[in-house]
Amino acid sequence: MVQSGTTYAVIYGVITRRVDPARRSWAMGVTAAAGSFGQFPMVPVES
Repeated sequence: MVQSGTTYAVIYGVITRRVDPARRSWAMGVTAAAGSFGQFPMVPVES
């Protein structure tokens, strides 16, 4: 239930409102990359 506040849709909504339109695509790309990379350290920890 708590993790529903960390989905891409929620995070992208925050980025859309907070980041200047000229830098928005960069910010979304960095966010997606960070989220994807975050899965790698978690898999061995949770296994």
